[in-house]
Amino acid sequence: MTFKGKYRSLGNCRQLIELELSNNNLSGSIPGEALRLSTISIFFSLAHNQLIGSLLSQVESLANLVELDLCCNKLTERLSLAVNSFDGAIPPALGTLWGLRELDVSHNDLSGEIPSSPVQLTDLNYLNLSLNKLEGEVPKQGVFLNASAVCF
Repeated sequence: MTFKGKYRSLGNCRQLIELELSNNNLSGSIPGEALRLSTISIFFSLAHNQLIGSLLSQVESLANLVELDLCCNKLTERLSLAVNSFDGAIPPALGTLWGLRELDVSHNDLSGEIPSSPVQLTDLNYLNLSLNKLEGEVPKQGVFLNASAVCF
């Protein structure tokens, strides 16, 4: 991650429960140490920056997190939030992760309507929504048109 000004390591923040870094003109990959802060339990935002890369294995440490906001970045490859205890509706903000190619939110307690927000992700070629409590009509656009790319 590139900061304008001095950057101090987050690795020693052992009691941090909320981290707001949105709209800071941050660029580059998200450092693993920021995603390994297992004490963050309320809110973590890196929204509206210039972040790139993948979060595949790193978000597992954020198992106690209530809200994660990564919208309006340039994240690529995979975002896996599978096998957690996330509940409630899938947030529409997922539709703003423009470079995302694979999204896996399986094995959670997500509920509500099947979201149409992934339709906006033109690079998305794999979507796993399985083993949740989603309901309603499956959208008929974008990644939902490719039956082999979507798991329910």
